[in-house]
Amino acid sequence: MAQISERINIMFSKKDLIEIKDYCKKKGVSFSEFARKTLIKEIKEQEEMDLLKFINENCGFVEKDEEKEIVNFMKTYDETQTEFLEVSLNDILQD
Repeated sequence: MAQISERINIMFSKKDLIEIKDYCKKKGVSFSEFARKTLIKEIKEQEEMDLLKFINENCGFVEKDEEKEIVNFMKTYDETQTEFLEVSLNDILQD
């Protein structure tokens, strides 16, 4: 059975549209195919991004005082005295 497609409209600046169309022509793919594949690839990359990569891309560095506080905490922390709960990136993003 054939897959039903839906049409959407996307607005581009003239400059961006020319650049995208030129790229598609060089690659020998239609604009629609390029847009579809590129968007799906971006979604998959974002969904599969591990926590460290997410933090590196979206969070700034801490101040020196805060860094010292964290380092001191890590030196004195006893993980055997605490119960742990595994948290996924989705758990964090839902809040």
